[in-house]
Amino acid sequence: MHDDIPLTTGRAARVLTERIRPAIHSARIPLEISANRLPGEPIAPAAGLALEFEPFEAGSPWGPAWSTTWFRVRGRVPAAWAGRRVEAVVDLGFDPNMPGFQCEGLVYLPSGEPVKSLNPRNQWVRIAEEAAGDEEVEFYIEAAANPVLLDYHPFLPTQEGDIQTSSPRPLYTVRHMDLAVFEPESFATGTLLFGAAGTPGDTAGGRLTLRVIRDALADVHARRDDPNLHLVDGLALYGEADAATHPLPDRLHPSPEAHHLIGERFAAIALQSGGVRER
Repeated sequence: MHDDIPLTTGRAARVLTERIRPAIHSARIPLEISANRLPGEPIAPAAGLALEFEPFEAGSPWGPAWSTTWFRVRGRVPAAWAGRRVEAVVDLGFDPNMPGFQCEGLVYLPSGEPVKSLNPRNQWVRIAEEAAGDEEVEFYIEAAANPVLLDYHPFLPTQEGDIQTSSPRPLYTVRHMDLAVFEPESFATGTLLFGAAGTPGDTAGGRLTLRVIRDALADVHARRDDPNLHLVDGLALYGEADAATHPLPDRLHPSPEAHHLIGERFAAIALQSGGVRER
């Protein structure tokens, strides 16, 4: 029997790329960007919000390996967008072919309240569910220039893995930071679901699964006598039994309630006597 899976997934990817994604946001305008590039370790959010910012343009490079850049983003919702759902669409220079393990960002309001993360497949920031029109927009992004170490040919030698040997050249280029109208009709069913690909025999060929990775990390942790190395099993934060009371809405990502549960469990583990925080 012929294996038509690549053909089927290829057609689905083409529809997603050529039709669905371009329809998600219709009208869009650029936002005003300014930035402050930090040379090393991250700073507290309050300090980041108080930085002096210089003008920055989309298309400009940023972020040597392991550095942090704070962006201040401002704009105004056009009056003609009143009544529409408005979002900011931010591309820090992501490679969408990888879900992570590269640059990332955390969005803050001017008050210092964290809003949400930014990553290759999560590039939006909700501005208004139903815009009034003509309202001002301002938010900040704490952007981390994590270097790509696995890449398309993983585990090749690299100097970027250590801040002492990494290159001073910027690794990423901001593609855009835009204000846009979100079109809910682009998701006709109102539901987005993820499904696992692959076959049960894939692991025999060396392909990784979460279970394989989890077992490998547990083995490394058991073999290392390092007081600074800590292991928290993801199943202790969200396990199979939790799916009944806190199901994954899209079969992949936790709901807000599940995120709260995961956070409480992690805090209980990390902050306990003798836990990660105390070490």
